[in-house]
Amino acid sequence: MKENATEVFMKITYLGHASLLVQSKNYSVIIDPYLSKNPLIDIDPKSINVDAVIVSHGHHDHIGDSITIAKNNHCPIVASRQLCNHFLLSDHSVSTISAQIGVRTQLAWGEIELTPAIHGDKVDIINNLKDTAPPTGILLTMNGKTLYHLGDTYLFDEMKTIGDTHTIAIAALPIGGIYTTDIDESIIVAKKIKAKQYIPIHYDTFEDIQANPAEWQEKMQSNGFNTTLINYKETISI
Repeated sequence: MKENATEVFMKITYLGHASLLVQSKNYSVIIDPYLSKNPLIDIDPKSINVDAVIVSHGHHDHIGDSITIAKNNHCPIVASRQLCNHFLLSDHSVSTISAQIGVRTQLAWGEIELTPAIHGDKVDIINNLKDTAPPTGILLTMNGKTLYHLGDTYLFDEMKTIGDTHTIAIAALPIGGIYTTDIDESIIVAKKIKAKQYIPIHYDTFEDIQANPAEWQEKMQSNGFNTTLINYKETISI
């Protein structure tokens, strides 16, 4: 069913760490569902009802409960081809859809395009340190509105190209540092991608990625950026 973009909006619920539930009138998808092992949240993966699970890269805090949620909902996991292969090796019964960097893939619930990300490529599914898959960001479009979930990344030059070639309604920026951009670096990212609105992700879950979202918001707003702080389990509409 194709939805009318003039009648329906995109809703985003923050589920902690880098996990977002993204909904339109008829469809729901979840990104990087790190739920059952997240020490800061109390969400049962069995309570999640979605049409797809989207995974940015192979680290445990992003794969999370992907397989459980996909099997419970009889829905696919959407990720890079290499990461999909690892999911299939881990559980042959799971359904997957391969997405690619720079290629727009049309699906029933919207459009997905992966972007580059600067981060480690280890895959934590089957405990083999030799397993690799490229880290990615996610451009997810539903009802004509595009969310850019940057995944885990540091700064890279192509961010400006992504901003120049896409109209980004909202971007989810990692701010915890160490493994990703920190608060000050996220401002540089915002200047490159030129989204209409920004939310922070990937902070406070672990001791080494502590960050103050209020400080982030103040610095972002002082640079002229529209920001929203989403509390755990809070939903915003765009």
